[in-house]
Amino acid sequence: MIGAQITFIAYLAWAYIPSRSWASIGITYLPDKYWAIALPSWLIVSVLTFACCIYPGYILSCSPTNTNLIEDSVTSYDVVKHFDGVDIEPLRDIPISKINQTLYRKRE
Repeated sequence: MIGAQITFIAYLAWAYIPSRSWASIGITYLPDKYWAIALPSWLIVSVLTFACCIYPGYILSCSPTNTNLIEDSVTSYDVVKHFDGVDIEPLRDIPISKINQTLYRKRE
């Protein structure tokens, strides 16, 4: 806790004390004052992005063991036997048995 307070005080000193004052006591290797605004802004945007976009998506996703990832109430297995000239085929689900046959069949 003390380390965080010391770091914050050092940050405030660097941000508010003019560069000429630092140079007069021999400290000339400090970052540009632009970073006093850029880093906190970047941090705030990162936290807000996580809180508003990433975290809700993570919370709303199913667990890997949930059977709804394989089949649920809106699953559509409509199989189109032939292509009837439509530019794009209708969207449909692929049965898990067909996926397993394709991925795990024995190769000769």
